[in-house]
Amino acid sequence: LSQFDFNLNATDIYNADVTPISSIETLYGITINEQLITINNITGVGTLIGPVAANINPFGIANRNTGLYTFDQTNDRILEINPNTGATISSINIGVITSGEGDLAFRSDQIGFLATGGITGSLWSFDITVPNSTLITSSMSPGIDGLAFNNNDILYGVSVPDTTIVLYTINQVTGATTIIGDSGLEHFGSVGALAFSTNGTLYTIIENNLNPKDYLYTL
Repeated sequence: LSQFDFNLNATDIYNADVTPISSIETLYGITINEQLITINNITGVGTLIGPVAANINPFGIANRNTGLYTFDQTNDRILEINPNTGATISSINIGVITSGEGDLAFRSDQIGFLATGGITGSLWSFDITVPNSTLITSSMSPGIDGLAFNNNDILYGVSVPDTTIVLYTINQVTGATTIIGDSGLEHFGSVGALAFSTNGTLYTIIENNLNPKDYLYTL
């Protein structure tokens, strides 16, 4: 694993399209202060793009086709946001009511999954074209904070209740979690996020409440 650090307090990341001729990939982040940022995957440096909608307490950031999405906890909506400005493009009611910490990710067939953290958590699948959602489980153990699909549509997650960062796979039908491995990395706050690059590199962000910086790792 590798460590990078930055100080924009990003809580959720998503890996955007990769430019084949460049070694630098674009990671998008959304902060608890409702700011959209990019994160340099080589140095960990965060760059502000702009504010997202005010007072939405967002968690998660993911893409579907060319769109960028987050979850608005205040209004219980999926928001499509402009990746160049952070402005809201649309607000979508999928019928999920939840709060706390969590993440969302889209499978290659464009079906979304939304997870919440905690000692136990919940997992939904959803379709923004209907729109609707299906509760898969309300007793996922442990609850998942970071969520991401790899290129083979295997769903991975990391959890807040663990004292160290543990990577899991998640059954998309039942919500059952299976431990892949323990990174040994301690965290002092909330696990920020999980994201795969197109070449299979796995990124996570770890919040450190004892230090004003968050840390970007590859696993």
